Amino acid sequence: LLNPGSPLEAKTYFRHEAGAGYATPAPLVNLPPTILAKDYTLNFCTIVSKTYVIRVLALYLSLRKSTPGFHLYICAMDDIAYDILTSAKLKSATIFKVEDFENQALLREKESKSLMEYCWTIKPSLILYVLERYNISSVIYTDADMYFFSSCNELLEQWKGYSVFMCRQRESF
Repeated sequence: LLNPGSPLEAKTYFRHEAGAGYATPAPLVNLPPTILAKDYTLNFCTIVSKTYVIRVLALYLSLRKSTPGFHLYICAMDDIAYDILTSAKLKSATIFKVEDFENQALLREKESKSLMEYCWTIKPSLILYVLERYNISSVIYTDADMYFFSSCNELLEQWKGYSVFMCRQRESF
């Protein structure tokens, strides 16, 4: 879903309701013009549990081969995933626990959701956490089971001028 107009006019498959413990979203800004610079670090973030550790390692290796100057922020949903990934000492990755950014609103949602549903729920909070905690200007969320066969530059060129790019979840479970 691409919208070259105001982000406030964007159509979405998701509904955000202010109140009920959620803050009103801040206006979005355009991607920084430096994102296509050759020396710019492409920041990615993802969510992983113990059942997806091998997949996130494949994601990491694919980025290492295809995308020079990347950094992957990995949110571990459990101690097993966290321990395995921190012991791997991935040079271009930062691993942290979901507890690092969970708040009361998220914890209330966690009680009524499966792990997969909760992972979908926390994506916006994860992105905001990564942007603020690590003081970066942009981040690309990618699922842990993605594999990059080539550079992201063509995709980024298409995104120039847009602040958000979304695609539907393809259910494969």
